[in-house]
Amino acid sequence: MALPRLLLFGTPGAGKTSLLGALAQSASSQSPGLKGELIAEKGDLDDLRINTYERVPDATDALETYDLRLQPADPKIDALARATVIDCGGSEALEMLREKEPFANARDMRKSVLNADGVVVVVDSSLPSKQLTEELQHVARWLTQLRAVRGKRLEIGAFPVYLVLSKCDLLAKKDDTLVKWQQRVDEGKKRIEDKVRKMLEQQGDAFGSLKLVMFATAIRKPSLSDRPAKTPEPVGVAELFHSSLNAAVDFQARRRVSAGRLQNVTVGLIAVVAVFVLTLAGLFEFQPPERDADFEQRIAKVMPKPDATPALRLRGTAKTLADKHKRLEEIIDRAEFEKLPSGTRDEVQKYRKELAEYAHLYNDALTLLKPPHVAKNQKELDEQLADLNKFAIPKERVQEWDETALAHRVKQFRSEYESLDKALKAEEGWIRERIKDNEILRKQGIALFSRLANGEKDAPKEVEAWNREFQKRMSLPPTTIRDAIVKGVARMTYEDLARFAAVQKASRDWELSLSGLRKTATNLDDELRRGS
Repeated sequence: MALPRLLLFGTPGAGKTSLLGALAQSASSQSPGLKGELIAEKGDLDDLRINTYERVPDATDALETYDLRLQPADPKIDALARATVIDCGGSEALEMLREKEPFANARDMRKSVLNADGVVVVVDSSLPSKQLTEELQHVARWLTQLRAVRGKRLEIGAFPVYLVLSKCDLLAKKDDTLVKWQQRVDEGKKRIEDKVRKMLEQQGDAFGSLKLVMFATAIRKPSLSDRPAKTPEPVGVAELFHSSLNAAVDFQARRRVSAGRLQNVTVGLIAVVAVFVLTLAGLFEFQPPERDADFEQRIAKVMPKPDATPALRLRGTAKTLADKHKRLEEIIDRAEFEKLPSGTRDEVQKYRKELAEYAHLYNDALTLLKPPHVAKNQKELDEQLADLNKFAIPKERVQEWDETALAHRVKQFRSEYESLDKALKAEEGWIRERIKDNEILRKQGIALFSRLANGEKDAPKEVEAWNREFQKRMSLPPTTIRDAIVKGVARMTYEDLARFAAVQKASRDWELSLSGLRKTATNLDDELRRGS
């Protein structure tokens, strides 16, 4: 039996081959992230390690395979994982990503992807923002079409796809501490994952569905202000391969079980069909009058499957929903419609009514509801929040439509406004605490001024200590990185919080408190000069 296949997929320079070299480095240093011992049964991983850390790694022009065995450290917890890792050619991957229909042509890469038991898509996180966005759009379209092709092949669901941000060490800034760098990497990973998932969320769950997992990696830790880099230490690589290798093994096992069940079902169906044919032959003389087959096919194309969930019944863009409703109206207006069984007519009428109701609300949501980041000031934010609070899905539909795109949009926006409210309160609270601290320091300064004026000997030394604290207050950094994304609020940074009234008012009060401190500092300096 062939080993499970894990495909490394990415454009030239994305860092696929370097990940394998970093995997060898993790194996040689016995990284705890592997949770065991990695053994290469085929392919020279050590040569890749040397190329990755001591030379410039060569570009992969053709498929390279490595048979790997991951011996678990604790067999009671983890099972043995053996898999073939396939490193694809970057140029062919780039060509495939840029095609409108990447799976339409017969090619080696298409075969490798569709025969894989898991795919690791590698994207260079250090690309300029515009180029990174463009590459993610290509990846999202590629994943969407992969999902569609797998669906047509009736593949089992939860196909493992690992979207990996490589070269995260290059995101580190000059003065970053380990915590700041990790925070920047985590926030970037979250932004990209949200963006890609939104592009895929309209596809629904069915045969051929994908299980998307996000990883951020680096072949070495960057040199940081509080932790200079000493030896090459990969970040996230061991954990990535431990997870993806086991996922590929699990998927192959599930596919094998599914294939066996499908074979049994096929044999059973053949028997049923044989009985059905014999029954039809016996009842041929008593067959009912023939109905319009084309008309019934038109209905079948518009109507959802009997067991379809509301999310699948109401899936699609506003235009898609409008087109469906129009086609149902045309079907109902046909004379043949009245000849259909009453149950069929009722189902069509019921679906048309649901579509009309849903499409109306969906269009309202697209027009009226706006995410927080669109608001330029407090007035616009209040208006947008009021629109969201007024918008409501009918009570009798709330539970039924809970997993639809409409419900997701409403829940997402409500969650973002709640997160923004928390962030604004936290920002205002932090500023107010600093104002209290400044007022305490200002009063201490006034008391020191009186002691200087009275000629107390210890007063000048205490003024020096006061001035040091004063300088700290004047250069106090903000509580969060200003260009970091506010947690739970898409496309809004902590810098953007200054648009809104509570933070604006607190910031003005803070500046007034700093102005009071400056005045007190000036008075103390003047008094010191007079005393000297």
